[in-house]
Amino acid sequence: MTTVTTLECPACSAPLELGAERCAHCGAAIYIARDLRPVNLTNVQQEQNRQYIRRYRAATRQDPDDELAHYGLGVAYYNAGFPDAAIKSLTRAVDLMPDNVGIRLQLARV
Repeated sequence: MTTVTTLECPACSAPLELGAERCAHCGAAIYIARDLRPVNLTNVQQEQNRQYIRRYRAATRQDPDDELAHYGLGVAYYNAGFPDAAIKSLTRAVDLMPDNVGIRLQLARV
């Protein structure tokens, strides 16, 4: 059961009348959602990792010597929980940019 103790306009924080469709002060449209399921942030993060992996894989296929794509792919693999694939991609990025300390640190972290 949802309990509302005060109603305020989300745009200007002016008091709202119960059942109002617009704020009397600023005119903002009011929509009150009840009983929404909470967002599962783990699922959102996993989907973002999958998108990054797809994007960086495509970039490395298009240009096998794209060091930033290999680095991004390695970080995405790491964040998705695939350390072996992350090591492979980050090692390739180090081979392409041996003087980049940041990539070496990321590889050491994995």
